[in-house]
Amino acid sequence: MTSGPVDRLNALLDPVVRAEGCEIVEVEITGSGRYVTLRVYIDKPGGVTVEDCARVSGQVGLVIEAEDAMEGSYTLEVSSPGLTRPLKKPKDWLQNLGKHAQVILKQPIAPLRRQKFLCDIVQADDVCAKVKLEKNGELLTIPYSNIAKAKLEIDI
Repeated sequence: MTSGPVDRLNALLDPVVRAEGCEIVEVEITGSGRYVTLRVYIDKPGGVTVEDCARVSGQVGLVIEAEDAMEGSYTLEVSSPGLTRPLKKPKDWLQNLGKHAQVILKQPIAPLRRQKFLCDIVQADDVCAKVKLEKNGELLTIPYSNIAKAKLEIDI
């Protein structure tokens, strides 16, 4: 689905989720027709519990129904983003310095010819992240505006 409905849901649900002591990590709409799933990933310092997810799910469901924010029937899922959580905002990068990530770029950055790579997060600010490439140890500065998708990876 397009980001329009996701952006609207994010704006609608953010105050509800914050009132429950959590924050939205990501809102995702998948499927179509009778099989639409709305996923809301939440987090809080120290991590979320099953009880947090259940409480937030109840409140989110009430707001969506009251505001008629979803067309037709849907399945609502509220959960933690897990260990391979997405890196969406500058603060996500800052909170995960030193960790391993997978990054997919919108456009390749020299000297890379690839748009998808594994790296360690070295530094971050409000505009870009500096990473150390897994393949050759080279440092690369990536503007957030050029990141199509990024997520933490589990070190095994």
